[in-house]
Amino acid sequence: RSATVPAADAVITLAVGSDLAQIVTLEEEFTDARWSARTWAEELVADRALTLVNKDRWGRLLGVATFHWLEDVADLNRVVV
Repeated sequence: RSATVPAADAVITLAVGSDLAQIVTLEEEFTDARWSARTWAEELVADRALTLVNKDRWGRLLGVATFHWLEDVADLNRVVV
């Protein structure tokens, strides 16, 4: 899948439960090391986790990234675009 979306037409926000279906659909484009819907659902509510989504102006998911942090260190756990 290839698409170019101008930055002005995309918004990055915190992921919420209603984003889960689109996240899983995007994840299904991978054949190896896929995260399950359950894993993503747990990630969305995990303590010390931050999950961001990038959507176009119509609300379609373009990408997702999830981070975990402890004190002053953050780790990027997953990026799906």
